Amino acid sequence: LLERHAPALRGWLRGEIPSRWRCLIGEEDVLQETFTDAFVDLETFVPRTTGSFERWLNTLARNNLRNAVRLLERDKRGGRRHRVEAGPSHESSVQLLNLLSGNGTTPSRAASREEVASILDQALSTLPEEYQRVIRLYDLEGVSAQEIGRMLGRSPGAVAMLRARAHRLLRRRLGNPGAFFTDPA
Repeated sequence: LLERHAPALRGWLRGEIPSRWRCLIGEEDVLQETFTDAFVDLETFVPRTTGSFERWLNTLARNNLRNAVRLLERDKRGGRRHRVEAGPSHESSVQLLNLLSGNGTTPSRAASREEVASILDQALSTLPEEYQRVIRLYDLEGVSAQEIGRMLGRSPGAVAMLRARAHRLLRRRLGNPGAFFTDPA
């Protein structure tokens, strides 16, 4: 099924990858991440009409490409807006959890830094090794996507897509931050 849709996706991607990032993001990188997402998230797919699967794959590819471009553009501009500042592991863990929660809740107000680090470390340890490595290197240690790409033998664009998938899975593993952190009134 994926092979049937690959040529159309590849063609679409060829025209969508911004020319300035073509040397860092390849169509095959986006396809690989898209097909991995489809495999991992297949249980969430609900066929509604003819062509639903193709539209779903297109959405996954569009999101993967968007995430890769955003990460590369952030890195080019200094990359600090949505990036955890490397520092003591407890500080980095709190910042990463705040980034993943996607809201204004500040877990550090209600839980000790050691608790946050422990919870995050435990959730990270349940992820596949490559996901753990990307999150630890990029989010907790401040290593650039280009350098991580060299370490993993992947393009920086593939690292960006891998990081986005790792964040999604880590969010699922952590559940709702409000379940274990509460904001003081």
